[in-house]
This record gives sequence, C-alpha cells and structure tokens, in this order.
Amino acid sequence: MVQHAQQPGQELTMAQALADAAAAAAANQQSANQRAGASSATIIPNSQIPPPLSGPSQLPLDSSQPPPGAQPLPNAEHHSTNATPEALEALRLKNEAQQIAYEMEARERRRTHERQMQELQLQEMQEKIKAQQRAAGAIRDDDEATQGEQVSPEVLSLMNKLPGATPRDLSSIVRHKFNPWNLARLRANVGQRQPDQHDVTRIDSVTQQLVLKRSVGSAKDFGSDSSIWLESFINYTRIVAIIWGNKHPEALPAMLSFMSFVVRQSLSYEWTTVLSFAIEYHSRAYGSSILDPTAWEPIPVDWIAHYFNPTTLSNKRPRQSVSLQARRLSPPPRQVSNNKSVICNNFNKINERPNTHPRFATYDEKRQKMSTSPSPLPPEAWRYALRKYPGDLPVVLSNILTFGAQIGHPGFNVCQVFDNLKTAKEDPAVIQKQLDNDLALGRVSPHTDPHRIFASPLGLVPKPDGGWRRIHHLSHPRGDSVNDQISSEDATLKYTAITEIFQLI
Repeated sequence: MVQHAQQPGQELTMAQALADAAAAAAANQQSANQRAGASSATIIPNSQIPPPLSGPSQLPLDSSQPPPGAQPLPNAEHHSTNATPEALEALRLKNEAQQIAYEMEARERRRTHERQMQELQLQEMQEKIKAQQRAAGAIRDDDEATQGEQVSPEVLSLMNKLPGATPRDLSSIVRHKFNPWNLARLRANVGQRQPDQHDVTRIDSVTQQLVLKRSVGSAKDFGSDSSIWLESFINYTRIVAIIWGNKHPEALPAMLSFMSFVVRQSLSYEWTTVLSFAIEYHSRAYGSSILDPTAWEPIPVDWIAHYFNPTTLSNKRPRQSVSLQARRLSPPPRQVSNNKSVICNNFNKINERPNTHPRFATYDEKRQKMSTSPSPLPPEAWRYALRKYPGDLPVVLSNILTFGAQIGHPGFNVCQVFDNLKTAKEDPAVIQKQLDNDLALGRVSPHTDPHRIFASPLGLVPKPDGGWRRIHHLSHPRGDSVNDQISSEDATLKYTAITEIFQLI
C-alpha cells in the first residue's frame, strides 16, 4: 500500500475515503458474482458499510486492539472456490482503512486526554494561588520578595474600620514594615485597591508557597497638593491609635504636630519638595520607632534648612497667554474693571500704600536670629510673595520674622510689677493655663534681668461663646504705661481715602 504524507486535519477525511472505496469495490464484486450465478454463500457476511466510529471517549487508548466492526480476512483454503482476488483485495483495503481511522482517533483521544489533564493541573494550581492570596494578609510590603502569612486578628479588626486599605498594607503597618511611599493606598475613598501592574506573583518551586514582589508607590500617587497625603496620613494615625493608642498615647500628639507642619509648609513651598520631606522624615521615624514622640518632633533645623529655602518656594502664578501679552502692548481703553489683579497693579503704580514706612526701627539685625521661633510664617515665603510690592515692606516684614519685632519703646530701667485686674481673679485657673501653654509653645520666655522689668497687669474679658479672652493692659498706669512711652507720631496711622479708590476705577 502506498502511503502519502498528509496534513493532520486531513487524516480522517482520507481514511473515510479509503473505507468508502473499499466498500464500493466489495459491492461491485458481489453484484458480479450474483450475475455469474454464484452460490448464495457470500464473501462478506455484511456488505453494508460499518457504522461510523463513535466519539473518542468510546475508544480504548491501546491502538493495538482491532477496530470495532473490522472484517477478518477470509480463510484462503475455506473460500478458495468462492473468493476472487479482487474481492480479497477490496476486503484488505477496507480493513486497512478502518485500522488507520482507529489509530488516528486513538491518537486524538490521547492528545485530548493529555490536554484535559494539563488544564486540570493548571486549574488546581490557580485555585491554590487564589487560596494563598486570600490568606496572605501579612505579605510584607518592602522591596524584597516575601512570602504570604496568615491574617492576624489585628488586621481583621482594621479591615472593618478602614475598608479602603488592603490586608497586606495593614499588616505591614502592624509589623513596622510599612513603606511611607505607599501611604496613598490608605485613602478611604479608593476602595479595594487593584493589584499593581508591577507586582510580581509566583510560586516558589522549592517550598510551593506564594511569593510576591511588591511595587512601591511614587510621587504621582499623591497628586499636586497635600489633600491626598493629608487624608492618608490621618488614616495612618488612626491605625496607630487603634493598635497602640492605649500603650503609647504620647505618640499621637507628636504625629499630629508633624502632620500640621507638613500642611503649613505646603502652603508656601513646592508640593514635590514638601512631599519628599514628609516621606523621608516618615521613613526616619521608622528608623527609631514611630511610637516614640521624639521621632516626630521637634524637627531638626538642618532638615528644615535643607528642604525649605528660597529655592523651593512655590511659584503658582497664572500664566498669561501670548495673545493677552500682545494686546497689552497698546494702551487699553479706559473702562470699568472688576479684575482684582488689575486694580491691585494699578494701585501700586499710582502710589505706595500708606503705613509701609515705619517711623522707628522695627527690627535689629545685630540680634540673634530666631531659629527656634514657633511662628508658622516663613520669612523667605513672605519676601518672595511681596517681591513686587512697592517700597521696603517686603524687607521689613521678613526681617521682623527673622530677628523679632520692636515696638518703638525705649525700655524701662526700673523694676515695677502691678497687680492683675479684678477680672483675672474671677477665674485664675484660666490665666495660669494660658500662660503655661504659651511657655510650652515658646511664645513667651522667662525674663533674665530682674532690675529691668515692667509687668503690666493681666485681665479677662468675656467671649460671646461664654469663654474668657486674656488681655494685657499696656495702658496701665495712666500717664506712665508702656503705651505712654511710645511716641504718638510713630503710632499714627493714615487710612486710604475713598477718592483714591475711585481714581483706580
């Protein structure tokens, strides 16, 4: 028999064609024998084409067994008088075609069986990975590949209170392994975070455990202002309070103070710089302990000087279009304008604002700079914000913030202390508490020269909400008070006339 090279998809077609040809030859031979008056004995017990083979599921995997419905070759001695060579050849071709078809279907059955086994193994492995991912609430969140662990009861409790955070991020905080660059993942409105595209999950070939290499957040996750960082850090502080608040209550005020400092700096400096400071300082706190208040405050001076200086000041001014600048080359017609920036610029062109030239020395550059001042007003920021303001006001304000303010008083060479006002005696605890707070915040400091002190009386005035406001009576005693020693000419103010405002419009 001549065999031809065939494509895999053509095997069944060729085998069926051979079987059809063999059946046709056998039928023709039977008709010829009948016409020749042959006996009723037949060569093939059933000349009909055998029924098609059933599906692969009904075939045995062993191709050595004869195919179902195959006709045995007749005994040459027994049928020597009845079988012709043509009939024997047709029967042989038919059986050979059936054998080829059976072997091809057996091979297809084996391939299908192997593919089903591989798919089953893959499905079992995927289910195993999913099960380990659900249980891997304690996957470490650092740069190295780490293995999953069971979710702790603390993490389960936090998941109910912070639904936007993933179990692995919460677990990394519990185990002091949290990366501050991933802080944005703690936002409440994010919902269940989708797996990061750069996260890599694999199965360890030795331990057969889930191994995850986590990606780390970046600056783009925090947006262009402090809102995302602020919300995330508040949630981070909530987690610390829930887990360790009872044992370490002193850590929470320090963390809130750090948060307040970051928000204040974001108002004056570029957010990218402020964010870098916040993340790096947060990482520094992990270097010691986030539960130690000294890890959060006071912030070292060298850190402040490195991140917050004139080169990192924010410059968020609206950019003018080219067409607008071109139109301004020719003088615009005089018309009523409601643009506040136009009014302000025109006002500065006409004249300097009143009261911008003090008549006495408002600062002393010979004094030591107030490097430890608790003031939230950065001198560099004010100098930059007022750089286009006419006159010396930008320099005066920035130097007052740097060296302190002088009030135009020559100073007393006596020691005189006055009793407080009667209102102070109505609630002395309020006076004492406010003084203690001022000392703690650095707003006031002890006086070191007992021979030169002039203590004006303190008092209380009621607030509309029912509380007390502390006052410092600098006009007591009449005729010899602190205010009396300040020149009236130096304390005179000039107000803008309404006619000057009309001229601007």
